[in-house]
This record gives sequence, structure tokens and C-alpha cells, in this order.
Amino acid sequence: MPDRAVLEFRNLSFRYPAADGWALEDLSFALRKGELIAVIGGNGAGKSSLCKCANGIIPHSEGGFLKGRVFTAGLDTRAHPVSVLAREAGLVLEDPDAQLFATTVLNEAAFGPENLGLEPAVIRVIAAELLSAVGLAGLDARPPSTLSGGQKQRLAVAAALAMKAGILVLDEPTSRLDGEGSEALMDLLGELKKCRGLAILMATHDLDLVRRHADRVLVLEKGKILALDTPERVLAAESRRAPSFPFRETAGEFIVAADQRGARDVLEMENATSVYPGGIAALRNVGFKAGAGEFIGIVGRNGSGKTTLLKCLTGLVEPFPGKVLIKGRDLADLSPPELAARVAYVQQNPDLQLFSDTVRKEAAFGPVNLGFGREETDRRVRRALGLVGLSGKAEEHPLGLDRTDRALTALASAIAMESAVLLLDEPTCGQDHAGAIRIMEIIRALRNEGRTVLVVGHDLRLLARYADRLLVMDGGAIVADGAAGDLLSRKDMLQDAGLRVPHDLDGRGADGNAPSTRKETICV
Repeated sequence: MPDRAVLEFRNLSFRYPAADGWALEDLSFALRKGELIAVIGGNGAGKSSLCKCANGIIPHSEGGFLKGRVFTAGLDTRAHPVSVLAREAGLVLEDPDAQLFATTVLNEAAFGPENLGLEPAVIRVIAAELLSAVGLAGLDARPPSTLSGGQKQRLAVAAALAMKAGILVLDEPTSRLDGEGSEALMDLLGELKKCRGLAILMATHDLDLVRRHADRVLVLEKGKILALDTPERVLAAESRRAPSFPFRETAGEFIVAADQRGARDVLEMENATSVYPGGIAALRNVGFKAGAGEFIGIVGRNGSGKTTLLKCLTGLVEPFPGKVLIKGRDLADLSPPELAARVAYVQQNPDLQLFSDTVRKEAAFGPVNLGFGREETDRRVRRALGLVGLSGKAEEHPLGLDRTDRALTALASAIAMESAVLLLDEPTCGQDHAGAIRIMEIIRALRNEGRTVLVVGHDLRLLARYADRLLVMDGGAIVADGAAGDLLSRKDMLQDAGLRVPHDLDGRGADGNAPSTRKETICV
């Protein structure tokens, strides 16, 4: 491995305005050319702050108190603007929506090269090659807003790579990707390390990817470096420091019963089909039933129709020519207040539905708008905040909370509706182990109360542990429906659906050794 440092942190400390403590404290390490350092740690450990320091977002765009130095391709980030540093270090943010702005997928990928003054013919070649490399070939004319969460994440990576910087900084780049997409992205990055000498700093919670692809692992805890070593040594140390290490990979017990539905079907979808403008079929004749007190996990590759299915169940997308029945009533016949009282929905990015100035007001918004009085609203809010553990933060601003608490605030606002059906789109996306388990335990408690819960996710480990049943989607259709223990044994089907079975599910009622999804990648 080449020894030349291309990104260097020297005694770096950073504190946000009005914060009591340091987000980063006395960090010193260097990233070498052709090296991938994975940065892991719990929510709030400082991973995103570290990423933003690499190309000058901190301190130029996000202010605070900075000590120490960061050198990006030899440039002191204090002395150079982001516009200069961005040529040396590309950055993909945790939330792809925060950096996608062009009218089409092609324009997004071409924006960086255009600003470098390259010839139009060269720009078209670069954009086309990268879109193909990240699995977005054929989507050139699509508006980014119509892409799935995972497809948006791929587009953000392609746009960053198009700048051809020597350093790439990635904040949770696979959090919204299916297993197939995650492997394809890591294969692409591996090829770019070899042929370009690309240096990669990647914040992640995915230890399966860390184990297979990282050269070194940096563990952050409360803004300090807890460890910096090879993946083998860092992950081996996990068992010795389990009480403080934030990533214990406990698979837990699987739900193995073939069917734990209540006697009464609460939710039924019949022959649902949805076609987006341009003739793109998002759903194809989808049908299933869900009973009271049932927890259903929905999995599948990016763009397989998972989010569209949830939107059909909320009335945001029409399931023409099919229909959705909720407790026997056609969703199309329900007024908005009637529907809201029966179905609660938390989006893939909960920040998009947080708008009140306190957590309490956020949770109260639904009950108030359904016409409940103060006493009943207060009861619902107290119960919802107590269930998610936010009673002590009721008067705080939702967007000032950490990632886990923002997700829990959105969940509390749905819980306060006390609806029969709860729909959650990627509720554990970007969460550390503790945050993901906390959210899943809350969902399990709601299921035990008799709620019908549908959860879209990519984490087979978590869904196998908690869900009564899994729906596997591919190409807008349900290709499998059954208990997790049964479906995990069908590794060919899971691979065909773009899913990856984590290594630690082997031997637990299923053959979890999914075949390799590695593919040839191009050097662009």
C-alpha cells in the first residue's frame, strides 16, 4: 500500500456553536493513497462531523470552534474555500436528498464535470459510464425526486465520482442500498482504489462490508479515537469490550412460526398496480393480507416497489385497477381524516415530516387535527413519548435532536394517532446497533398491543429477528411471502431479489450463505 498521505488530521478538535462538549476531540490520523478507512461508532460519535471536516464544509459552511489542522491533498482546509477543496475531496452526505438538485439523473451526474470546464462530449462519456457503474443506466431522463432512496444514494455517489477527485468521503453510503447494490458499490470503489489510487474515508454501520472491504477501521466514541487498526483486530476486540463497543452483532432468535396472524384480517391489498409517468411499472398486480397483531417485514432491491406499496396503503398512490381494504372498507371511500385515523405512516427520511418547534407539538399534531380535545390529546402524547423514551425531551426542537431521537419523534407522532395500521419505511436506516434495536423493540411492543405493522427494510438480520413474516419484492411484485426462517433457506431466491444474507445467520434455521454478488466493474 502506498505510504503517501492524501488526507491528514492533526490534533483536530471541533465544537458546534452553543454545544457543551466537543463533537471531535484531538483526532490525529492520515489516509493514504489507495486506502479505504472505515469509520464506525454509535450515533453521535462524530462520524458525520469528521466527514465534513475533510473538504472544508467544517469550518467554512458549518461554523463552530475548530482547533488543529486538516490537510486535504496538502491544502490546509482553514486557508482554502470549499470550492477549491471539492476538487480534491468529493463528499457524499448521509442524506442524498440534501445534495441532489438537478432536473434529471444525467444532469446531476454531469454537473461536476461541467463546472470543471470539460468538453460536452467528454462530460457525456463520464456521466454515462458512472451511471452505468452504479446501476442507474437507462434512468438518464428520470427526475431524481422519482428515484427510490437507494437509487438516490447511488446517484449521489456517481455525482461525487464524476469530479475525479483523489479523495472520496462517504457518510453512510450503503444505508439505503440493498445487498446487491452495496456489494456492487464496494466492488466499484475497490476497482477505483486499484486503478486510480482513490483514497476513501467511509463512515458506516455495516460491519459485514467493513470486514470484507476496509484496509483499516477507525472507531469513534464521543468524538475521540477509540481504535485504529485492521478490520480483523478491531472486530476481534469487539468481544473483549462488548459493554462499550457499539456494534455487537447479535442475531437474536428468529420468528419461525409459519403464520402468527390474528384471526381477523385488518389490511388487504388486491391486484394493486402502479405505473409512474413514462410507463415505469412500480407495482404489478400485488396482493396480500395482514392480520391484527402481525409484524410484516418488506424487503427487496432498490426500486423493487417497497415504498410505492406503502404509499398505496396510505392513499398517496392509487393502486389502479386494484384496491386496498382496511377493516373491510375500501381505502378509496375513506375521507382523509378517516384514513389518518386508521393508517399511520413514517417516511423513509423522517426529517421530511418534522416541522413543529417542540417534540410535544410534533406528537400532538395528529390528534389535534383529528379533533380530539386537550385531555385526550395529552394522554396520547404522554403515552407515545413515554413509549419511545422521549418524555424528558418533550420541549426540545425535533431537528436539534440526534438521528435516533429524530426518528423516534417521527415514530411517536405516528403512535399518537393510535391507528390500527402502522407503516414504517426504513425506520432503522443509518442507526447504530443500539438505536436500531431500540426502534425495533418499540415496534414489537406495538405489534403486541394488536397493531398491524409493516416495516420496509434492508437489514435481514433485524427483520429475521423481529418480524412474524417477510414479503420479498422484485420488479414491483411479491415473489415470496412467509416466515423468516423459511425464506432464509431459499438463498437462490434471495440472491435473485438482490438481497444479501449476513454471515452470522448461518446455521440458525437457514442456510444464510448467500452466493457472492460480486460483478466485474469498470475503471472510470
